[in-house]
Amino acid sequence: MVKTRKIIDLMLSRLDGLDTNIDVIQYSMTVNLLEKKMRILKNLNKIVEAESGEKELTLPVNGTTKSVKIDMDKLKESITFLDAAVDERQASAEDNLTKCEDIDPTGLSEE
Repeated sequence: MVKTRKIIDLMLSRLDGLDTNIDVIQYSMTVNLLEKKMRILKNLNKIVEAESGEKELTLPVNGTTKSVKIDMDKLKESITFLDAAVDERQASAEDNLTKCEDIDPTGLSEE
């Protein structure tokens, strides 16, 4: 957010100084990125109290008419802080492969 803001401030200072060295594409992409980040922040700020008193967070799915509802009480229950260190390892392609057992074809017909 801060980086995006600095880029916009730089662009504005160039515009104020009538500088002709302005990358319009970068400016457009930066403004678009800032708008998306602001939408996310605004949506995160919308915690709605349900009728039963439970807190819910509703986020619209960008580009669709759908939304995602998150039960904040359940989310808090599902988060566990660990005191022990976690072993990290590099992900490999084999991690995403489905493990299939070989089938013995003897005794099978074409049907």
